[in-house]
Amino acid sequence: ALGLAVALAALFMQLADADHPPAAATAAIPVLLPLPMPPLLLPLHMAWGAVVAVLAAMTWNGVWFAYPAPEGENCPKCLGLHQDRTETGAFLACVLGTALMALHPLGNGLYEAGLGILGVGGLVFVLHPVLTALSSAREGARTSAGQR
Repeated sequence: ALGLAVALAALFMQLADADHPPAAATAAIPVLLPLPMPPLLLPLHMAWGAVVAVLAAMTWNGVWFAYPAPEGENCPKCLGLHQDRTETGAFLACVLGTALMALHPLGNGLYEAGLGILGVGGLVFVLHPVLTALSSAREGARTSAGQR
């Protein structure tokens, strides 16, 4: 059902010439969500759908386009991805969390561990740009203070 939902979403997006990976995640969410569910878990389940959609988009773009897009010389690169180690670690945590959640039929503990890992990976993704900007601002302040 999940593959069919995402495939149909991708097909209709191609027919409409309107590629939008979050739309594929939206198509995947009803299939992935175990209903009824506690309301506080909904954002993590939506993140799970987003991870599946991003992996599908990366695969799709790798087949049809020059992906990842060429970056400048100063762009960090880790494991072949144009991102730094923290972002790559968060990405891998999200993938691991998604894989563990997919093993839900084998045990509820695996599912809950996957939710936790996915939550941590998502939190790192959310906080990383803020912490990087603060670090750059602090470094810029030190540099300008040292030049005086």
